[in-house]
Amino acid sequence: MPQSSLTENVTNWDVKARHVGEAFGGMNAIGTDMVLDVRDAEVGKINDQARYGYHGFGAAANMIPQVGDIAQRAVDAAAYEWSKDVITEQEDIAREGVSKETAGGIAGTNNLIDSWADTREAKGTDAAENAKGEAKQSYITGREEAYSALRTRK
Repeated sequence: MPQSSLTENVTNWDVKARHVGEAFGGMNAIGTDMVLDVRDAEVGKINDQARYGYHGFGAAANMIPQVGDIAQRAVDAAAYEWSKDVITEQEDIAREGVSKETAGGIAGTNNLIDSWADTREAKGTDAAENAKGEAKQSYITGREEAYSALRTRK
């Protein structure tokens, strides 16, 4: 491809890269939404376990003469502290999964643009590198727009 053609087509490459980035970002949001769904389900189970444990052990502790109320409060505090730690662990697992999927998606987008540029003998040119930058920005935009449609994130 002649160098003059690369310069003339930068805008055209950016437009194509923008569409690719938005589409791949949207697909990434759909995929990572499943990771976040698993996290949400686990957090729900943890909250249920803490609540049932509090009521079960708390009811028994409350029957202890003269210290029942204090014992029930201790059970409540222990259940709360346990649930915070376990929920934090689930959130860390989800963050790692989302980060890994996002990095893989951006790398896949870059690989697609590199392959496309390679077929035009333009891999590594300013036009191709600029297109990858545009695609990355649009990837993030597409992902965020899809997340807005899919869920309210924490």
